[in-house]
Amino acid sequence: MIELYIGEPWDEMQENSTAFIKNPADMLVGYESPEYPSQLFFDDKKFHFHTPKAKFFVVLFNEKKKVHSIRISPQMDLLPIDDILKIIVDIENQLKENGWFLVLPKENPAFEDNQYWRDKILHARNGASTYWQAADKYQVAISVGGYDDNNWKHEKRYLISMSVGKPWIMSDEEFDQIERKNEEKAKREGKPYVRLVR
Repeated sequence: MIELYIGEPWDEMQENSTAFIKNPADMLVGYESPEYPSQLFFDDKKFHFHTPKAKFFVVLFNEKKKVHSIRISPQMDLLPIDDILKIIVDIENQLKENGWFLVLPKENPAFEDNQYWRDKILHARNGASTYWQAADKYQVAISVGGYDDNNWKHEKRYLISMSVGKPWIMSDEEFDQIERKNEEKAKREGKPYVRLVR
């Protein structure tokens, strides 16, 4: 298991993890991967969660040799839609229980194991995604894409992609707050203002 949080010094992550991951390369920024497929345990005291074992697992570091972000596909192989939804719903339930909230709930609601989401995943040209945030500390993007697999010619297989890092997408509330401030400023200055709508 790789145990970490965003901003953690690299050597502390190594010390707390049971899986081996190399020292960061001698460059300003870059990434390393566990030597073997590993689970992720996101070790924030309040906003913690864990994933199944992952074959693709990348930890990115910054110039201070601290954990910058994570890229992970929490599965060992391409999987059918039933298994994909079980994994995602379990992760989302952990996020909800530990204080994460949806960033864009109207445009990108939470995944659910129902016919709507099965159809959306099946027919989405560029995959389907949802975004979660923990206070002003972290964001998680969860996406699903379909792939053809020669071993399963009569059943489509899917891959989950997760990104974890500092917030990079503005929530609807933050967007509206900025627009209100801009509108109020324009009124005070006697200038016209066209309010943007998402």
